[in-house]
Amino acid sequence: MTPEIRDIVIWVINRIEDLMIILIFLNVFLPYFLRPGNRIRLLVDQVVEPALNQVRRVIHPIGRFDFSPLVLLIIVQLVSYGLQTIIRSVL
Repeated sequence: MTPEIRDIVIWVINRIEDLMIILIFLNVFLPYFLRPGNRIRLLVDQVVEPALNQVRRVIHPIGRFDFSPLVLLIIVQLVSYGLQTIIRSVL
């Protein structure tokens, strides 16, 4: 694989990471501004909630505090970093 293709793949990974981070933040803050049936909120929930539910199976909310979005942010960043490291070392 050429360095140009490697750079494109890394760029795509970074953009997916950015998109997931934005969606996680939207998932946290949209409930304060939009009603539950809002299309934007439903779309964000449809993308983020499956991952959050997997995190919640391991880390349960503590009282009224749900740390799953924070944990998911860390996981997304670690996976992105890991993929980029693998791509740089192999290619």
